[in-house]
Amino acid sequence: IQVLLARHRVGPFLQHRLRDSPVTQALPAEVREQIRARHRRQVEIAQGCLGLLEMFDRECHAAAIPFLLLKGPAMAQRLYGDVAGRGFWDLDILVAEHDRARMFHLLDRCGCFRLSTVFVSDRLSAAFTHAFDYEKDGVRLDLHWSLSRLPGLRCEVAGVMARRQQFEVGGVSAPVLCMEDELAFLLVSVFADIQRGSVRLQSFVDVWQLLRRTPVTDWSRFIANRVSEGSDRICADTLRVTLGALDLGGEFPELVDRL
Repeated sequence: IQVLLARHRVGPFLQHRLRDSPVTQALPAEVREQIRARHRRQVEIAQGCLGLLEMFDRECHAAAIPFLLLKGPAMAQRLYGDVAGRGFWDLDILVAEHDRARMFHLLDRCGCFRLSTVFVSDRLSAAFTHAFDYEKDGVRLDLHWSLSRLPGLRCEVAGVMARRQQFEVGGVSAPVLCMEDELAFLLVSVFADIQRGSVRLQSFVDVWQLLRRTPVTDWSRFIANRVSEGSDRICADTLRVTLGALDLGGEFPELVDRL
């Protein structure tokens, strides 16, 4: 349990799932308190991120800069019905690449401190990475202008922006990825974490929860749609790993047949 809580960040998810379960009482008191403590900390993080989201939403609308909310509290609310229902540490925001410089100025004006190290210049650094890290009042924010910088991928921000949906996150109506784009983005992110040796069980649980909620029924079409992005094999391989790791073949037989 300690490994699950510390290494895999599933404390908030366990609290979410065990809240009304008789299994809770079967756990040692020390473990129950560790799970509750992780959840309390996640509530604090979520509240900080929501406060930053409110400011960010207001400032971006005033500056006419479109954005998307990625992962974090949006994914927690969407998949688990609670902004503190999964582990996350920061607020992830995506803007179009042509709005990147304007966002740098906006964040600076709002008192956000950049944590990322810049190589020579902002423009040169941005060609090699997909995001810069910021902090304001102890809350972390990642500003993305690309969904991934993995070699060979061509994830067009304009396309995902056009397909975005509005979703209420902690009382704020925020633009988020459509469900199919959310799944594709998550699979690429998990693949990148596997490459770095930093993948966590929480990521596989997220894929499982998203598979249960996605409107995708034609998995051949889903994989075919990834060809233009260069992520078809990445998505297929990550789905295979997830289904195997969590033994989900019986729950998603049509997906197993496609893979």
